[in-house]
Amino acid sequence: MGQFSADQRWWLDGDLWTPATSPDGLSARWDGIGWVRQPQGVGGWSSVARILAVAVLFFAEVVYFAIALAVFGIGANDVANGSAPASDEQLIIGLAVGAALLPGVCAALLALLFSRAWWALSLAAAWPLWGILILIVVTPGSGKLESALVLVAAVLVVLGIGWLAAVGAVGTWRVSPDRNWWGRPGEWYTSLTVDGASRWDGFVWRRESTAPPPEVVEAGDPDAVSANREGHVTRSQWALRVASFGWDSVRAPWSRALWWAPVLFPPAILILLAISVGALTIVPFAAGIQLIDSLSGVQTFEGELSGEDRLRLDCSGSVVKLRGPRRLRDRLLRGTRYRVFRTRLTAYLVNYERLNPALLTP
Repeated sequence: MGQFSADQRWWLDGDLWTPATSPDGLSARWDGIGWVRQPQGVGGWSSVARILAVAVLFFAEVVYFAIALAVFGIGANDVANGSAPASDEQLIIGLAVGAALLPGVCAALLALLFSRAWWALSLAAAWPLWGILILIVVTPGSGKLESALVLVAAVLVVLGIGWLAAVGAVGTWRVSPDRNWWGRPGEWYTSLTVDGASRWDGFVWRRESTAPPPEVVEAGDPDAVSANREGHVTRSQWALRVASFGWDSVRAPWSRALWWAPVLFPPAILILLAISVGALTIVPFAAGIQLIDSLSGVQTFEGELSGEDRLRLDCSGSVVKLRGPRRLRDRLLRGTRYRVFRTRLTAYLVNYERLNPALLTP
């Protein structure tokens, strides 16, 4: 019969201590009998559930557009002539707004379910736009080019929303191909214990007899460290930075307990939609600014993290200020030694390494 340590992070089985949580400390824990998964986001869903969710989303989209087309066919002429009641006019306008936004919403949800196929699912979610585009092309008349270009732009917007959701949202926990890391985009932990005695295989800890203690126990992007040390930001880092900013901006009004506001005050949904559309419009401009910042180069610093409101790194008497997304700031630990890589222009934290305290000399 084993027992937990005082901080619940270790499990004593006989005379052997083993970790009681996954390397990240969140996604899985040992309860004394078996490993209990604590999935975050869609990563914990089974494949069958996700496939069913995709089918439900496509079915809901088909039903919505069928209802919208039926209502448009019945009341569009009355609205155009000004003879429709105010309630009918509001209904048609609401359905039109929903028809414009629904492909983007479906693309985001589908990309969250299957991030690796985000582009194919996003294009599939835009099927109403493709249908209208085909009708415009095969229908004789003038003005087809302008209408076709508008629809192509709409498809690209839907594709962009899918990309933001797939790349910018929190990903699924997984083991890296070389088995040295456990994590998700922007958040990776060594799969070894600090002494190198055990390795996490994605399900349980297993004894490791030949691995040396890891120098780094956590990193933002291990694959980009070499390029960052040479003063460069990789394209994948820039893309992740843009996508994270865009996705957080678009989903912010919907993720802070504001989604219930339209239930109590229906016009509030227009405010939330306006904020989301505005945030989506800002993404291309933000991408340009972040690209310039990334091209300015990277500086490397090593020291102990301190500070309350802002990120500060104490480096042998000097203080280095850092900037980064809230998700990263909440993960970094004060009083811990890090090696950080920040941009020269805005001091943005593009990558970091948390050093193994067992290897640090006093």
